[in-house]
Amino acid sequence: MDKKRILIVGLERGTNLKIARTLGVTKEMVSMAVCGRKNTPLARKIRHVAVKQYGGKEVELEN
Repeated sequence: MDKKRILIVGLERGTNLKIARTLGVTKEMVSMAVCGRKNTPLARKIRHVAVKQYGGKEVELEN
C-alpha cells in the first residue's frame, strides 16, 4: 500500500508564522503540516487554511 503525502507549495516567506498565530499552534507544527509530515485533523486544517487564505497549492507525492 503506497502512502500519499500532501505538500503545500507557493506560500510566501513568513506565512507559516501567520498561520501559527491565527490557529494558536507552533510554527513547527505548521511547517510539518505544510511539508506533509503530519496528517492529523489539525494538520489537515492547517493545510486547508494555507490553501484557502494564503494562496498555497496542494501537491500529492507518492512515497
